[in-house]
Amino acid sequence: MTERDFYSYINKYLAAVDFAANILLKRFDLANNYELAQSRDVFRLCNTEIDGLFFSRHGIGMCACSDSFFVDWDFADSHCEWCGIEPWFLYEYISENSLDEECTLDMVKEYLEKGAEDKYLEKTKKHYRLATPEKRRFVPVFPADFDYMEISVGKRIWRADSPLVNRFIRKAAYVNDRVYNNRLAYTLRFYKSGVPVFEIPYTDVDYPPKATEIMTNQIINKLWKGKEIL
Repeated sequence: MTERDFYSYINKYLAAVDFAANILLKRFDLANNYELAQSRDVFRLCNTEIDGLFFSRHGIGMCACSDSFFVDWDFADSHCEWCGIEPWFLYEYISENSLDEECTLDMVKEYLEKGAEDKYLEKTKKHYRLATPEKRRFVPVFPADFDYMEISVGKRIWRADSPLVNRFIRKAAYVNDRVYNNRLAYTLRFYKSGVPVFEIPYTDVDYPPKATEIMTNQIINKLWKGKEIL
């Protein structure tokens, strides 16, 4: 297995998870990974056939398979990312789908570590993810004068006019441009006198950590739970 092969397997694995997860979103009318991981309907799946795949919920993740397809993953601690790249699940995908007979779990671990060292991957506490080069970042130009911000995803729309919004703006020093290609992204829409003056997609993997702490943990998570934002 060459390094080039390895990264092609990563992309295939992530695409397979995306394919399977989107089947569940469509079936249960869900908006993103947060809602998928919290869904009671999804929690009850056990070898349940949906659109030609058999789905089973396990622990904090999901397995989807058929005679010619297999993918297994744990839900990421993210609203807008299905999963990370974990050694065992990636090795299992390569092996179960007969992509590379020479591949071993140790080889997968070595390539992941090397990828993190070479900055092709980001290593988190729980897993790896594909890195975004700094040149793919841009500086967002938020409006200086607005009355409130609206947050939407799927059929959900919330209004946020807390001082936390201004704190988020101050911490949002950059955004990865891949945010525009994320189908699970929230939309942040800013209003002045009832008229939208600016909008930008938001994910919890494409903004600085301090901005994400405010927007996801202190605002969006509370909105999902129906709690008041201070």
